[in-house]
Amino acid sequence: MKKFLKYSGLLLICCLVLLLIIPLFIPLDKYKVIASQKIKETIGRELEINGPMSLSLLPNPEIKLKDVKLSSVPGAKYPCLFEAKEVTASVTLFSLLTGNIVISEVEVNQPVINLEQLANGSTSWDFPKSVSPEANSKRESSKIEEKSELYIHSFKILEAKINYIKEINTGSELKVFEIDNLQIKNFRGPNNLTCEFYSTNKDYNIKGDIKGNNETIALKASVNFLKEEIYLSGNFDPKTANFIGKLQLEGNAKNLKNFIPGLN
Repeated sequence: MKKFLKYSGLLLICCLVLLLIIPLFIPLDKYKVIASQKIKETIGRELEINGPMSLSLLPNPEIKLKDVKLSSVPGAKYPCLFEAKEVTASVTLFSLLTGNIVISEVEVNQPVINLEQLANGSTSWDFPKSVSPEANSKRESSKIEEKSELYIHSFKILEAKINYIKEINTGSELKVFEIDNLQIKNFRGPNNLTCEFYSTNKDYNIKGDIKGNNETIALKASVNFLKEEIYLSGNFDPKTANFIGKLQLEGNAKNLKNFIPGLN
């Protein structure tokens, strides 16, 4: 029994040491190139990882990327749809061993997201299903795999800035939104989208849930905005960026009108 415990302890120590040193021998720069190629093949955008990339396996496998940029559509005012100083993602070790991968947490620090609606009707967030013959053939031969849903237990966005630009005949309209903290819980998607979300800022507090498919996104939320309570529910069309639904306001809308001048 003592020998069993002794050798079991030595085996455990050896496994822990291996998990600590294995990341040191993985050529992470090579995987930067592979990731950029896969993004280009799948959605036709350029992915840049200009900062260092690090990997750790304990206590849970975690990858960290710095200075990440994703290009926007041709003709957009801002060259990047998305850029962030740091992106971290981790998975549970148990899920790796079982093959049913569960992403335990994704954290995005100080991102800038540029949502643009061009005069020709195209949008910066609209991605083609595939852009290469190779990607097309893989898509046709793996329809069953496509139906598998992604699960993320926690998705955090910290200190985000969102620029929404809409081109009109007389020029373009720009609206800027700042988010101190956005947390999305129990995300499942993209085919059958469901999640809960919480967001805070110095001016507002939001909580709600989302359900959707490729066509529309159903949204329910309660908002505490500058001491005014807002309850809204309805459907959001991601192609046109239009929201149609119901809004209930408890207050005189004075503060809300300062934020949305066109509100009646």
